[in-house]
This record gives sequence, structure tokens and C-alpha cells, in this order.
Amino acid sequence: MKPSYFKGFSPPHSYSKGENYVERIQEKTEKGSEVETGSFETSAPIQATGDKLRPNLCSGTERVAFDSRGEREREAFQTIPAPFWHELTVESAIDPELVNLNCRFIKGDEVYSTLLYAKPQSEIRRNDGRLKDKWLKKYSQIADDGALYFNGLDPHQNWEQDSEWGRLKPITPRIGLDGKTHKYESPVKPASYHPLYFRVTDEIWSKIATRYGVPMSGENFWQWIQKHPEITVNYTEGEKKALCLLSLGFPAIALPGIWCGRVGNKLIEHLHPDLMPIAKGRKFNILFDYEVKQKTRWQIFQATQRTGKCIQEAGGKCEVALLPGKEKGVDDWVVSLGKKADKALTTLIGDSLTLTEYRQQFFIPARGLRKYKPDVRVNTKRLSDAVRLPTSGVVCLLSGMGTGKTYLMEKWRIEHPEERFLNNGHRIALLRNLSERLKTQMYSALRSGDYGKAMALSVTADSLWKLSNSLKGYDCVFIDETAQYVAHLLQAKTLKEHRDEILEVLKYVVRNTKLLVLADAHLTDEVIDFFMSMRPSGEKPYIVQNDWLSGGRKVHWYEGGNPSAVVAEAEALVEQGKKVMIVSNSKKLVKKMEKDLIDLFPDKQHRIKALHGDNSGSPENAVFIKNINEEVKGIDVLLASPTLGTGVDMPDYHFDVVIGVFYSTTQAATDCAQQLWRYRLNVPMHIWVQSQPSFGYRETNPRKIKEDILWKNKSTGILIRIDPETGERFADDEWVLDTYCQIEARRGRSINNLRQDLRSLLEEMGNTIIPMGDETNEAARLRLKAAAAAIDEAHCLAVSHAADIDKTTYLNRQKKDYLSDTEVLECEKFRIWDTYGMEVTPELVKKDDVGKLIRKIIEFEGLLGEPESFTNDNGQIITAPPKIVSERDLNDREYYPICTDWGHRSLAWFTRDQLGLRALVHRLLKGEEYSQHSEDVIKLAEIAKQNAAKLKTVLGRTINQKDSPTKIVGELLSQLGLSTKFRRLGARGKQVRHYCLNCEDVAFNSKVLDYRTKKREERERRRLQEQEENERHRRALQIRYGSIEPQSKVEQGLQPVVAPPKQDGSSNNFGEGDYQQYATHCTDEDELVTQEQLQVLKNIYSESTENARKMKEWVFWHFLLGSVRQLTQSMYWQIIDDFAFAAF
Repeated sequence: MKPSYFKGFSPPHSYSKGENYVERIQEKTEKGSEVETGSFETSAPIQATGDKLRPNLCSGTERVAFDSRGEREREAFQTIPAPFWHELTVESAIDPELVNLNCRFIKGDEVYSTLLYAKPQSEIRRNDGRLKDKWLKKYSQIADDGALYFNGLDPHQNWEQDSEWGRLKPITPRIGLDGKTHKYESPVKPASYHPLYFRVTDEIWSKIATRYGVPMSGENFWQWIQKHPEITVNYTEGEKKALCLLSLGFPAIALPGIWCGRVGNKLIEHLHPDLMPIAKGRKFNILFDYEVKQKTRWQIFQATQRTGKCIQEAGGKCEVALLPGKEKGVDDWVVSLGKKADKALTTLIGDSLTLTEYRQQFFIPARGLRKYKPDVRVNTKRLSDAVRLPTSGVVCLLSGMGTGKTYLMEKWRIEHPEERFLNNGHRIALLRNLSERLKTQMYSALRSGDYGKAMALSVTADSLWKLSNSLKGYDCVFIDETAQYVAHLLQAKTLKEHRDEILEVLKYVVRNTKLLVLADAHLTDEVIDFFMSMRPSGEKPYIVQNDWLSGGRKVHWYEGGNPSAVVAEAEALVEQGKKVMIVSNSKKLVKKMEKDLIDLFPDKQHRIKALHGDNSGSPENAVFIKNINEEVKGIDVLLASPTLGTGVDMPDYHFDVVIGVFYSTTQAATDCAQQLWRYRLNVPMHIWVQSQPSFGYRETNPRKIKEDILWKNKSTGILIRIDPETGERFADDEWVLDTYCQIEARRGRSINNLRQDLRSLLEEMGNTIIPMGDETNEAARLRLKAAAAAIDEAHCLAVSHAADIDKTTYLNRQKKDYLSDTEVLECEKFRIWDTYGMEVTPELVKKDDVGKLIRKIIEFEGLLGEPESFTNDNGQIITAPPKIVSERDLNDREYYPICTDWGHRSLAWFTRDQLGLRALVHRLLKGEEYSQHSEDVIKLAEIAKQNAAKLKTVLGRTINQKDSPTKIVGELLSQLGLSTKFRRLGARGKQVRHYCLNCEDVAFNSKVLDYRTKKREERERRRLQEQEENERHRRALQIRYGSIEPQSKVEQGLQPVVAPPKQDGSSNNFGEGDYQQYATHCTDEDELVTQEQLQVLKNIYSESTENARKMKEWVFWHFLLGSVRQLTQSMYWQIIDDFAFAAF
């Protein structure tokens, strides 16, 4: 069968170097000779490049131009002053060979000839031939001290000759008449500014060819770029930035200034003539500096828009890539990222904006509203003193933290005690606090059937779907911390099973309420749009904006590479007897600091309190949070994770200082500020924020986020053979998807530069930032590390020693809002045992890594399955994943109507297959080895680099263009729960590592897969047995009653389809209808179910629409009963057993 390549993934390309190119690479490498990297001669003399020797790899005509300058030029390279060399190769991360090719140090007469080449001799020299005093006075200092000269190739000479124009960076910058320092010098008029096309090495050329999947050919580099408009070219301001991008494998042209990409004036302007040769049909990315000054930002914006327009008029396409800050230039950003630079830059450029999107984003503030304007604007510390809520409509309260938004609702409740009121939130701690203050009933204290009877109800977003059976209109709906609420609603995995039902209920509630109040200190346009899309058409929100600043604190700002310095400060403050509140967005850090402080101050053990997601729901801590202002009086240190991020106010003085430790993971700057401001008093703060995202640079373009989601959905639909016209997504969830993408993009922009974003937010709030430097405390770091190890070890031991429980107990506990520590450990032990089918030991608990390992093994299982194939509409043969993989994606699309909840396992399987990983794994399982010279490994790495963006989207793994083939293979194998070991083969000094799979991993995975296979076989056996029993039962009924009812979906072994909540007003309440008129004779003489058992069935029924449908199938079709009350004991246990087994 001819292999086929899926749309979106490029096949491996040939570099036109002959069929045996890979073999020639192996042969030359093993012999220690140079590897072919192009069709030109590459063996050049070794040149001095700083403190080490590296070969010069020029190509073709560039090599000729280089050599034509002769030995004098080579000597010039060797004399580049050390400060310049360090600035270029270290501070700007430029490849030394590119420095050698494009930079040289000049002084004396060469300075004058370079800067004055365009002037007539009569204007620069006197009659006696000497330079005129004007030029000597202006440039003598530069000529005496020397300057670094940047020079490129002339596009009008087919990039075969040097450009006459270039720029100088003097050792001693000239001071102009206006007092400004001229860091760079350009040739004087009539010479005009020119973009610089730099020379590249074959190594860089090959890297770019691999990145874009375009084979190298016989012309020089820029002729090759001109020939292939599918290669994106980047514009930067400045030579160092362009050379930095080229070093990483991104084609780049240096503009001398932001306005130098176009010529003319505002009325008549066009693209610079030097850029025209490569413009038509090509996409350009403009990547200018990150700026915070509004005047400079405006200049950059105008230059970008006008240059982009010129590109479009020249037949090209223009997009804009935005640096996240705080580093100004792309070279500074690359240096700050270190080894992560290639991955981050790939994402940054792939995340570029269209000119329209850039224009929209430029005018949208990082925080606050742009689309909507406030109807009322006040400046008051207590909002209720200046504002009164209207009687109807959508009211948006945009007011800072601690300004009385909730108190305003308290007043409304006092004034309207008889009106139906719903308080909806995303955190249980927030709901409990608001329920107490707003005098509502908590949903957890009621039966689900009684929700509709409550006049005033507080319910979490996660449980909103339970109202679907008793929906009634409300006079007022209040949603506090609205921005976080919407983010949780659309993104939280805990809502995945019922997200569609939750959104249906929310749409009904929002549309039919008389008054909707949205309160948040950081409301955004997209959040308001989200709710307005549910309201009647034409309605406008009533927006109240309070400009009161709740700042005024002194914030000590730490910028070390880890939080050890601020942790050491916290320890010192506790030792001094200060009362300290420590907040963090990391539950792990809260636990580590708790143990660290208890170990340091054992006498204060009972005065150190930690609140996090694992313990905040306990009865003890629920009481603590409810009465927190009284409870904190008995403690010295309070540590809190985001579980205490909203819904808690501490206005009374107790703590002397607040410590904040924040990682760039999932929370934006506004979420971090919410945590810091739970304590309302103006006390000093000490804050450390991670400088770079923990899991890579995040997408910031909502259009790209949406495109990726829809592409994955469509691609997966093809592989599992869903009609892409109907199965790709649902048309009516477009508003949900758009809001999801906008929120994700805004959050990504904040997380990508959380340190700078939080600092600017705190400054906007009126706080004073006190820099504390970038030092770290090694002793504190080691204490935290030891605490983490001790916590992990204790957890593994506790799980392995926990009591054993059965499946029914485990399932029942999953429905509880809170489990004790003992119950959590017991459930974790059961989960691990049921997952792996082996004794739970501390080693297995650690190996499981909170369920991460089994997910990898499931991917491994799917990759080993026998693939299927089918022919698409175009006659192309598509290799499809095994049934075990595709069924899971089909189930997602059947049970989860919201497309953001769908998995893409089939697409991940296909990606690995197209990479050649499936074939490689099968080869390795036979005991074979691979090395960096293995043909299949080289081919896999080549395809991976060409499709790096797709691999990140599908597999969540960013491929670095510098990564070796063996490293790429190792990372892909690790996603399957496999590791490797190696041995060295070959002569001494020429040894090569040969890798094979770790036998222990293979044996363990095989044992787990055998267990999973037995479970599936047992499940299938029970299904067939049940089907046979149902058929016998049906035939018995035929003999007894003379008729046969049609087989139900349960009897046929089919899964029922989830239906959305009813919208016709009819009831779904199980057991509420009068079924006696349909009653038939009981078919069993056993005792009837008890009241307690009826309640259990009702609870199962109310959990989901799917459960309700399946329960009715049992009662009315399987047992042919008219009411659930007619069930016998044997029937009851059949139903319970079926639901318990189905959960696994």
C-alpha cells in the first residue's frame, strides 16, 4: 500500500543530494571527515572565533565574495575587540560564523570611506586632497577608536556582491548637537537607508530548509529564498536582532529603523525597492521591539501598519509578532530564555497577528474595557454609598477589590427579601461566604429535587446542571468574580461531563432573569459579550465603574531565578515573631513551606495553618474559612493556595506582612492580585514571580487558538470517519468557542510575562515597588527541596498502607464534595490497584505519578494496535487508528457536545504513525537498537522538525531545530511510558551511542496491557451474557403475554446517546410521575425495594441525562414495569451492578 500523508503534515523532503545521502553522512561522520551540507565546497581553513576554533561554512557565491577580500579580511575578523565579540555572540546569541561573515572591525580612513562613499569628492575633500575639516571634526573620534561594521549583500546584484551600504557601531559613540548619543552611524546623504540581507552558513541554511520543509538547491541562500515564497521572512529593527534570528534558523532582514521598510510619504509610499525582489506571494512577519512608553509604542504601531500595507500592495502578506516583554529586543529575549529560546520563538512567530488583529489589540488595554463604556463612573471606597442597583437589566460592577461590591448586593437582598434570588460562583469557599452574607440556602444542604423550591439559592457552576429538572425563573442572578467564573466555566476539566447541560441551564437562567448582576475588579469585553449573547437581542448592559485605587502598599519585589530569597525572608519574619500570610498559586509550594516552617519552628506547629485544595472542604476548615476573621487570631502563619483566592475578606488587622509566590502556570496577573488582596490592610508585601512560563510559551492569538481547535476536530473526525460537515463541531456553540479562545488568549498574554504583568498591575493600583534584586538563597532552596522529597515519600507510604476498599465504595465516594485524608488515600490506592492490577507499593505509587503513567501506557497500547485503513473521497488511502483508539474519540463526540472538551487521540496516533514512530517502536520491541545514524531515526527527526508547529498542537511537544535525532526519539518514546539505555560502539575516539528500550519499562507496560486486555474481555463477556439473559427474558414474556416489545438499546448492547436538558418545560423528575396506570404484573416474587434503595436509584438518575435514559430503559423496557417502586431486590442489584461496572 502506497503511504499517504495527512493534510497538515509534510512528507520528508529530499535535499537533491543523491539517493544515498544518509549513508554518505554516516560514512563521512564515522571517518571523522566533514559532512555534506550543500552542493558547494565546504572545506575551509579554521578561523579564530573568540576563545575557540570553528570552521567557516560559506556557500557558493558568498564564499567567493568572502574570499575575494583576501588575507587582510581574515585578519580583520581576528581583531574584533573582545567587548564587541561578547556583545554579539553572548549578549545577542549570534552564531560566531555569522559574526565572521557579516561583521568586521574598521578604523582610520576606512571609516571615512564607508560613511562618505555616496558624496562627490568635491564635497568631502579640499583641493589638496585632504578631508575637509567638517568631516574630520565629525568622525575623527570614530576613525581613531574604530567601529564595528555591519554589511550585507546587494539584492539588485542577485545577492552575489556586497552592498555598498552598511552601518557602523563605534567604540566611542558620537554626541550630536542635540546632546543625543548616536549608537550607530549610517552613510551620509545622498546615500539612503537600505535593508541588510546577511550572508549565512550552510549550517544555518540547512536549519532553515529543515524548518520549512524546502530542499536546498544550487543557488545562493537569498536566491533560494526568492525562489520559494512559501518561506516566511522576518523584519527586525537592527542588525543584531536579524543575526540572532538567523542563528536560530529563522530567515530575517535587518531594517536600520522601524520606518525603513517603506519609502515615500504618507500620501504616496511603497515598499522599499530592496525588499521588492522577494515580496510577491510571501508572508512577512514584522518583529519590532517591546516598548512600554506610550509615545514609542505609537510610533512602532504606525510604522508597522504602514509597512504592512506596503507589503500587501506589493503582493505579499504581512503579520505581526509581538514580544511578551520585559526584554526589549528579540535578541535580549532569546538570551533570557537560554535553551528554551528556539521553542519559545517558534511559538511566538507562529502566533503572529494579522494587521487587523494587531490594530484591534493595540487599542485594547491589557485590562479594563474598550468596547463598552461606563454609564456611571464614581471614585469611592465603598460602592454602596454612591450606587443603587436598577430594577432590571444586566448590571456590570467594575470596581476594585475591597470596595463593597458584595455589600451592595446585601443591601439589595434586604430591600427585596421576597424575590427569587440565585447566587452562582465557581469556588465552594466563595459560595459559602456569599451564602452567609446574602442569606441564601446552600445547594449542598438540599436535595437536588428541592433546588427549585428555594427562594434564595447559592450553587456552584459545577452543580448548575442539577437545576435542569426544576428550572424556574429568578428575579435576580448574582455572579461574583465574573471573569474567573467564565474561565472556570469554559476551561475547567471538572465540568467536562456536564458542561453542555450547565451552559443550557445558564442560558435559561440568564435569559429569563429580571436582573443580572456581574461583579469583578477586572471585567473584560469578552466576559460581558459572553453574557449579553444569552440575553434578548438589542439589550445593552448598564456599567458602573469605580476608579478607587485599593493600593498604597510597599511591595518588595524579588527577581531571582527561584523563590528561595523570599522564602528565606518569610522564615526570618516568622523567627522575629511577625505574623505572616503566605499566598501562592502552587498547592505544592504551600505544602512544602508548611513542612519547612514546622521543621524550623516545631514549637509553633499548632499556630501554622495551611489551606489548599486537598483540605479546604473539611468540616474543620469550612468553619475556619466561614469565621476566618476570628479564627486567624489563633495562628501566626497562614498559607493559602488559590482555594482562598476569592470570597474571603479579612478587614481586621492581624498579619504584619503578606508574602506572595507565583509561578507562570495557569493563573493570570489579576488572579494573583485577588489572592494578595484577601487581606485588606495596607501592610508590606514581599513578592516573587516566575520570570518564564513553566510549560512553554502560550498561544496569545484567539484566531490561531480557534484554528488549532477546529483543525484538530476536523482531522480527528476524518480519521474516525465522522462526516466533517456535521461532526466537526456544533454550529450553536460558536459563541462559546469564541469566548473560550478570547479568554485563553488574554490569559496566555499575561502568563507569558507574568512577572512584568503583575508588577505593572500592582503599580496601576497605586502600590510602590521596591526592587530587592535577583539574588537567591541556597539554604532555603535546599530546605524546600528536602521538604518536597519528604512529602512525596510520606504520601507514597501512606497510599500503600491505606486500607483496601471495593469498587462500590470508591464510586460512592467520588460523588462526595469532600473526602477525609484517610478516604483520599484509600481511594487513591484503589485507583492504582484497579489501573495496574498489581500490588500497590510505594514504588508503584511513585511510578504512577498521580495517573500520568497510565495515560502514557494507554498511548503505547494504541500505538501497538493493528491499524485500519479506508479510502477518502479523493481516492487517497488513509491509515486510520485501531478501534481501541478511535472509539474513545467517538465516545467524546457522542457524550460531549462542546467541542473544546473533545479528545484527539486518533490524531495523536496518526501523527506518531506518520513520523515513523510506530514502526520504530515495533522494531525496538524486537530487541533491535538505533543510533544517530539510523536511517529511520534521521527521517523521523527530519519530519518532526518540518512539522514542529503541528507536533506542538497535537502532541504538546515543541521540537527544537537544534535537537539531535536521538533526543527527539527519546522525548517521543517518553510520551509512551518508555525509556532507553545505551552502549557505546566503535573505535576509541569515534564511539557512537546505540540505544535500546529499557527492558524493565517494556516488561511493566506489557504486564499492564495484559491486565487491561483481560478487563476488556471480561466486560465484553458480561455484556454478551447480559444480552443473552435479556433475550431469554423477552422470549419468556412473549410466551406469557403473547407479545414482544422491541429491543432497547441496552438489550442490543448499544450506548444510549446523551440528550441535552429538556427545553419544552416538561419534567424529568424520576419517580414523580403517576405510572400506576401503565403497571403490569410483577415478574418476580422477591421483596420490593426499600425507601433507602429508592433514594439510591434517584441519586443515580439525577446525576446525568444519560443515567436517566439508561435507568428508564431498565425499568420500562427491560423489566416492563410501570413504576420504579415495583422493582424487586434482584432487579435492584442488577441495575446497581450495571451502573457500577459501566463506570469502569
